[in-house]
Amino acid sequence: MTALSLGHIDATIFSYPEIFYARKQGMNLLGDVGDFLAYPNTSLIVVRSFLEKQRSLVKNLLKAQIEAIHTIKTNKELTLRIMRKYIKVNEPEAIDATYAFFAPRMLELPRADTEGVKNILADFGSAQRNPNDFLDMSLLDELEREGFLQKLRGINNLSKDK
Repeated sequence: MTALSLGHIDATIFSYPEIFYARKQGMNLLGDVGDFLAYPNTSLIVVRSFLEKQRSLVKNLLKAQIEAIHTIKTNKELTLRIMRKYIKVNEPEAIDATYAFFAPRMLELPRADTEGVKNILADFGSAQRNPNDFLDMSLLDELEREGFLQKLRGINNLSKDK
């Protein structure tokens, strides 16, 4: 931000809340990579050997991630409170802008986008590789079969009724 403000660089890549502050200083947003191509922003990545040895641990981690996404989408006030604490930004508009940017982009079940993985492979000069060689959605499939997300929705609906 400082280098951009001082004119030492002409452009850079920001995320929120930095984009909020850049705009507040009168800077222009040239583009959002999400508007141009699929590109995974956040992923749970483990090597296959770890998944094989620690499958239940990875499954529990994935469940925690899904619960967090569910909370973000269903409890904005709690999410904003947590964001203020951990992002360490006290400006309400910055926190609101960050939430408004990320919350709608989060998938309830965080499945990796094959097109996004293709784009990453292309960036690494490996466009000929099959993205499915790098993806294992079996735990998400398992959680779907078990009705994990439906259980979360049910818990949320019960708590709203009280």
